[in-house]
Amino acid sequence: MDTTRKQQPLRGETLSVVGLGKLGLCMAGVFAEAGYKVFGIDVNPTVVELVNDGQVPYVEPLLADVLANARGRLTATLDYREAIMGSDITFLVVATPTQSDGTYGNEQLEASLSSIAKILQTKEKHHHIVVSSTVMPGTINDVLIPLVERVSGKTVGNGWSIAYNPEFIAMGNVIRIFTQPDFVLVGESDAGIGEHLEEIYGIICPNNPPVSRMNIINAELAKISLNCFVTTKITYANMLAEMCEALPGANVDVVSKAIGQDTRIGSKVLKGGLGFGGPCFPRDNRAFVRLANDHGVHAELAHQTHLTNLHQVERLRGWLEENLEPGSPVAILGLAYRPDTPLVEESQALQLAVSLAEKGHEVHVHDPVALENARKEVGDKLLYHSSVEDAVTGVDAVMVTMMDPQYRDLDWDTLGEKMASGAHLFDLWRLYFDHQPDKINYHALGVGV
Repeated sequence: MDTTRKQQPLRGETLSVVGLGKLGLCMAGVFAEAGYKVFGIDVNPTVVELVNDGQVPYVEPLLADVLANARGRLTATLDYREAIMGSDITFLVVATPTQSDGTYGNEQLEASLSSIAKILQTKEKHHHIVVSSTVMPGTINDVLIPLVERVSGKTVGNGWSIAYNPEFIAMGNVIRIFTQPDFVLVGESDAGIGEHLEEIYGIICPNNPPVSRMNIINAELAKISLNCFVTTKITYANMLAEMCEALPGANVDVVSKAIGQDTRIGSKVLKGGLGFGGPCFPRDNRAFVRLANDHGVHAELAHQTHLTNLHQVERLRGWLEENLEPGSPVAILGLAYRPDTPLVEESQALQLAVSLAEKGHEVHVHDPVALENARKEVGDKLLYHSSVEDAVTGVDAVMVTMMDPQYRDLDWDTLGEKMASGAHLFDLWRLYFDHQPDKINYHALGVGV
């Protein structure tokens, strides 16, 4: 069950969501679908207009269905006062971009909270503020609470409460993860707001996840700690894949499946392939390292995870180039950092494509939804194709970088006839290992030959 799938009866409470980006709009839509009246606040008038017209401004599975179910419940607005005065609890889902020192920038978060705090000066009813944006540990107690107290003239607990409630989502799978999380993380200024959030998640999450409630500093640290641990596990799997390649007969999938049965390890994300990327993992890992350095804590494991991840692009380029003549035309299938999203932020597939182009290769690329974002990011360094067949025609090598359903079902015996004679297929996720093509030189990452 991915969402509630149908509009639920109207509930008595009203929610507001500040920031109708890819996560914020999904959250607002799910809340409205579940029966809440919701105000969605954004500074972009185009997004506000699209949402109010029933249009979907982003590529994200299930979002169109959720917004259709939210019609009549979700109102997008530029007006903070209308939303805050008309709601009981506000979720802040604005950007906290990574700074040059590895920390997160709070400018948008502080601006939003200042606007809310001014309205709280005259609001008589108690208001709950929920920060869902990722922040550095210590930010809410040291920066955000003092800001709201100073602007509103009210101390925390006197007319307002605050909680830290970050989400552990992945683009391309936002709604499923948001409505079926492994757990919900809540850092609370008081028990009332924690209980309030626990009630809301009990309504929107049919899997009845555990809710971990704690003080705010623990929740802030838990957010980046979790992502830092996951990146370490991904990097371990990639190291294991490289080791398997060095041992004839070894296979990273076989080894990973075996050790993943140990409950101390687990099987999730333990699959050698492309390094991690996207808008969360790399920056949370760097933030953890920065936090450790600022407090004199030795966090070499996190730092080495970052360095080893960077090594993946160089390693994959070397793997491909050792089988090709210099300057050979190549194709990369998959540019986003993961399937079902157009995001190419810190995507290793895109980094690999650019690296090959800079080494003199003619690089042809295809992606189901990320071509335009890739073009905006790197311009004419690459040759963009709307079909896989066009992308692979005449090339000496193809590297499949994404576990997209569209790529799983490709007929390489037919596509091989479009490629150059003696062409190579590099399979990062071993999608075709059990039915290897006959007419192409096949290479599977993580398999010793």
